[in-house]
Amino acid sequence: MSDPKVDGPYQPSSADLQSITKKFHQWAAVSTQEQELKGRKESLRAELLAWAEQYGEANAKGHHTVDLPAEFTVPGGKAYAGWVREKRVSQSLSEDRVRELAEAKGLTDRIFKKQIIEVLDQNELYACEQEGLLTVEELDALVDTHTMYALKAY
Repeated sequence: MSDPKVDGPYQPSSADLQSITKKFHQWAAVSTQEQELKGRKESLRAELLAWAEQYGEANAKGHHTVDLPAEFTVPGGKAYAGWVREKRVSQSLSEDRVRELAEAKGLTDRIFKKQIIEVLDQNELYACEQEGLLTVEELDALVDTHTMYALKAY
């Protein structure tokens, strides 16, 4: 591993380097634990949902509730008395099946509408600059720059 370089007059001390190295070790360990916890959480979730489906008390909405024998509190103070397998339904039209039905019934023009959508043509925008219709400064003023930094281990 090569020594880290710092631009400018300040060079980190040995203690600074040891401190930041320790923090990077912690970050790497926490990142690994986070991935393991995500997998474990999903596994537990699947087991709890299956248990609730089989043994929970169902209601008219299709939810299944499991009451624990005793309430418990986790570190941080949140208390739990059980869990619910909550039924959530979402619906969407199958555009392919709608089209098939509309074509079979002769309703395609009524159900499907053609729309003109205005889009930005970046090639034409830059062509306008090349032709002298826009200046480089005007183009630069149109660009928003957002900088973010990712932390990646290697």
